[in-house]
Amino acid sequence: MSFASVAFVALTLSSSPLPSPLPATAASVAPAPSSPAQPDALALRDRKVTFTLKGDRVITATVITRGAAGYIVAIGFDVVTIGDTLIEKMNIDLATPSPQDRRLALEERVTALELVRPAPRASRVDMPVGHSPVLGRRTAPVTLVIFADLTSPSSAKVVPFLQSVVDDPRLAGRVRVVFKQRPVADVSTARDVARLAVAVQSIGGDAAFFALARALALNVDAATPVAVMTWANSAGIAGLGMAARRDVAVIDQRIDEDIQLAGDSGVSRSPTIYVNGWLLDAFTLAAVEALVTAHP
Repeated sequence: MSFASVAFVALTLSSSPLPSPLPATAASVAPAPSSPAQPDALALRDRKVTFTLKGDRVITATVITRGAAGYIVAIGFDVVTIGDTLIEKMNIDLATPSPQDRRLALEERVTALELVRPAPRASRVDMPVGHSPVLGRRTAPVTLVIFADLTSPSSAKVVPFLQSVVDDPRLAGRVRVVFKQRPVADVSTARDVARLAVAVQSIGGDAAFFALARALALNVDAATPVAVMTWANSAGIAGLGMAARRDVAVIDQRIDEDIQLAGDSGVSRSPTIYVNGWLLDAFTLAAVEALVTAHP
């Protein structure tokens, strides 16, 4: 089943045994057979829910939203609709932290790590473009390379700056922006979002990648794989889940190459930006212009 398809679970799920009882932190909702009670979809967004369907079929999925016919959920890299008439019971994992709670915890860990890591070295380093997405004219003489995590609030704040550099009339189209993936190593969500972003580029090109980056930056607290798949569906990028699964080895190699380049260059935090291989110490147009002037 491709990512873009939305199918009823009755047509796609196989029978599976009932799960072991959920912990005390889970809430159980049993809809009435004639008129099923529907928990608030907004409160369920991004939470894990175990659906017990008629016929004792069971599935655990992440709720995206509620559609006219049922709950739209993510199962791995696929999106399906679970019809209301199929649901016997819903077990809601209330222990699942909200996107904002996850982001705050992640930022605390990242900040702690950055306090003990050395800053990137100030000497010039070689920054190959490779397969990375490019914003601006590919043949532009000045190359701005950013190492960033698409799920990081710090990186999200820099995304509008990247476009302003490309559009700056004083730089007159002389700059191209190259995005290198540097997801937080100990957070699986960051790696999964990076994988899907690479798959978005492979399907829709560089423009689609930067459109995704801008969309995630607008609501970075909810920058999850589910959010990426939902965005791709609305943007008409078909087959994202299939591409991410099929090409996972190639995708992981590209991400690992970016991470290796960051390590070799002394990068210890996201975002970090280089202009023609020189470290940018302030994310301002004036700082970019000064480096371009000093190192044309």
